[in-house]
Amino acid sequence: APRRASIRTELAEGWRFLRNETVLFATTVQAVIAEYGLGALMALSPLLVASLALGGTAAPAAYGFFETAMGAGLVGGGIVLGGLAARLPKGPAIIAGFTAFGVALAALALTHSLPVLLLLAAGAGLANVAFVVPSQTLFQQRTPGEMLGRVVAIRLALVSGVLSVSMATSGALAQAFGVRPVMLACGLLTGVVGLAGLAVRPIRRA
Repeated sequence: APRRASIRTELAEGWRFLRNETVLFATTVQAVIAEYGLGALMALSPLLVASLALGGTAAPAAYGFFETAMGAGLVGGGIVLGGLAARLPKGPAIIAGFTAFGVALAALALTHSLPVLLLLAAGAGLANVAFVVPSQTLFQQRTPGEMLGRVVAIRLALVSGVLSVSMATSGALAQAFGVRPVMLACGLLTGVVGLAGLAVRPIRRA
């Protein structure tokens, strides 16, 4: 029991720090919303691919190409942005990454072409890395060493929790409103929240 109380106390201290650190809290809110869009993409992408005019390509193969394209964007973005991380302004990179992910997600909802879909999937993967890498760097730079573990744990719990909720609920939403409208709404919301970072001066200057 004392150990459990200690963990709760540490997490409460981490939450207070995160809540009062404008840049880290704002980017966490952005990440939570983007994660809902990512969860919707993961859950609904097989249905989205199946809805395309695939010509002679079988749906399972097309979905494999989709996953490969998104993975290529993630890996390629990690290689490029990992090397530039120290030189990039973190705040503007985060704003651009969230906004680009929202735009890519919305565009995925609108396209009916497999080649365009694959390009957008790669772009979504790249945009994902574009906000993850500088976000992690900012957390390391702006959080005292003794607080880092608990603050990152809280952020990870929030983001992972929303991802799980998104994957559990996006199917029901798609059944009610359609796959493309749900993905479009997620993309627009993510893009708007990304751009909202421009209104937060500490993020712009981070």
